Amino acid sequence: MLLASSWLAAGCGANTVGLPAVLLDGKFDEWADAAVVVEDGSDAPLSAVDIRSIRGLDEAAWLFLSMDLGRDINAQSMPGTLHLLVDGDDDEATGTARNGMRGVDLVIDLSHRQDSLGAGRGAGFSMLAARPDGLLERVSSYALGVTVAPTWAASRFELRISRLGAPGIEALAERIRLKAVYVESEGVRDETAVGSYAFRTAAGEGALHLSLIH
Repeated sequence: MLLASSWLAAGCGANTVGLPAVLLDGKFDEWADAAVVVEDGSDAPLSAVDIRSIRGLDEAAWLFLSMDLGRDINAQSMPGTLHLLVDGDDDEATGTARNGMRGVDLVIDLSHRQDSLGAGRGAGFSMLAARPDGLLERVSSYALGVTVAPTWAASRFELRISRLGAPGIEALAERIRLKAVYVESEGVRDETAVGSYAFRTAAGEGALHLSLIH
């Protein structure tokens, strides 16, 4: 299967197709000059995941992340869970604290345990959003259009998430903070420092992505 993402410029005719910032094809050709969000050396030799780096690109409606997990693995069926902690307003005083990071507004769990495949493996992905009282509450996995590619085992992955928010989820600010934590049943196996990403494009409805599976 090939998972691709096509882009239609808003306000243009149906036959006018522009180039997306990222084509979700698992080839990473467009990431050479992408901003580094976090870097983490090879420091988890006994873990199924050894997070090396996360890079970012963006469009008016989307944030794209390129994740180097160090080893070939299926991002939606790991022996543990990869938590992506997002401070969506770059404010440590809002949200909640998790895994040593303050200001967490959103958690994206890749290979979450709620619908386990058994043998300790998670399945798919899930999302948690911080409520006004600071507690994390599970929200629809599809609320922000999260897509991860490739869908087979690899060491690098591309992730797409809407920056415009959804009911119960605030839109992302011009600058965000992010941390990645990989957890197995024994506890935390690898984690990064907290990094930041500044959007290069203004937020808006100017891009419509259609996820196609061939």
